[in-house]
Amino acid sequence: MGKKKKRPQKKNAKPVVYWVLMEDQVSNFMVDFLKYIKRTVTSVSVEFLVLSSDAKTRQIASPLSPSVFDLRLIKEEPSLENFMKKRDALGDLRYTDGLEVWRALLLDDLGGSTVVKPILKIPEKRKINGIIIQIPSPVGSTPIVERTFQAFSMYGRKNHIPVLGLEFFPLNMPWTLAPMLTDGIIAIRESSYDHLSETMKNKTNGEDIWLLPRYQSSLLFVDCSPYWRNALDAIYNSHNSYGISPEKTVLYIPHNVAMIHEYHVLLKNLARLEADLHLMFAIGFDQARGTYTHREIVEEVYEEELKNINSYSFHDLNNVVEIAMADAVVSLCASGSTSFASTYGIPSIIVDDRTTTGSFGMENYVATFGEMDEAVRKIVRKHKKIKPLEDILSGLGNTIG
Repeated sequence: MGKKKKRPQKKNAKPVVYWVLMEDQVSNFMVDFLKYIKRTVTSVSVEFLVLSSDAKTRQIASPLSPSVFDLRLIKEEPSLENFMKKRDALGDLRYTDGLEVWRALLLDDLGGSTVVKPILKIPEKRKINGIIIQIPSPVGSTPIVERTFQAFSMYGRKNHIPVLGLEFFPLNMPWTLAPMLTDGIIAIRESSYDHLSETMKNKTNGEDIWLLPRYQSSLLFVDCSPYWRNALDAIYNSHNSYGISPEKTVLYIPHNVAMIHEYHVLLKNLARLEADLHLMFAIGFDQARGTYTHREIVEEVYEEELKNINSYSFHDLNNVVEIAMADAVVSLCASGSTSFASTYGIPSIIVDDRTTTGSFGMENYVATFGEMDEAVRKIVRKHKKIKPLEDILSGLGNTIG
């Protein structure tokens, strides 16, 4: 029999971004989220890779139809020749203070048996525009995760393909060698984002480190709460139906008509901030005054302030799932909304001069509207760090594969 002919690829095929799924990373919630991402990102084809010997991950990730890759590790005797090969592969890669990485390796590799050559075999594609892979941690990651990261990092460097590292274990630590090997970092913790933005500023200028929004990063934790999976549909549908721009900082306001005057003062302060806000008014449909519904009361009393803010929506106070859309809750007293938000890592700013002030978990009690203003500004500053995963992947569609 003759050799099988390779199936020709379409000339207009989308560039591929490979997402490498590792053994300790994948959960059913994460798979559901990645299905959303694969469907919504249109500029690239997001395809998933799993190590051929990792049957458990292949089973969990089966709804993503992953392809398999092979990895062989060849351990060679420590020698100057092998060290020179590693030095050449690393090229001019430097730590943030200017020290070349290969000079640091000189102290380790020539004195031990750590010269390991990974042989990587992945599905061939016409145009690979990027690779996303978990960044290993010296505290927590298994050897196979470390070697897989090493193999894909070197593969990307050799073939001029951007490799983006995804945070899994916390990266707010002194060891920055693994993050330094990537072309960009996707952080899921603000502390890691801040730490890497500072320690790697000479390498990235802060341009290639991104912080995912909470509703996305939460789904990448193995111990993710079912709440975030249940909120996934509501978040994406609501962002579209309410026309909430990604640039806007979203504040959830559990409104009560019994405190109409106090909330009026609150709205006056928010309007004066000149921040790019979207306000989610959580209203009770049974809270009416005379012939006015709760919504009509808000629109009538706060008319001037809402003109200045110019982006707001109304939501059922009893539908707590929609709190997941918010960057923070702003309230005039502790409530079911602030308690629920705190449980799921969403900060609350509570303006109440009759209680003890201070931060308790995710609840920040302040006594004055001036303190509230500063707390909101802090939330706005954090929101400016955020970049949705869809935008990061779409950006890879513009790179040269």
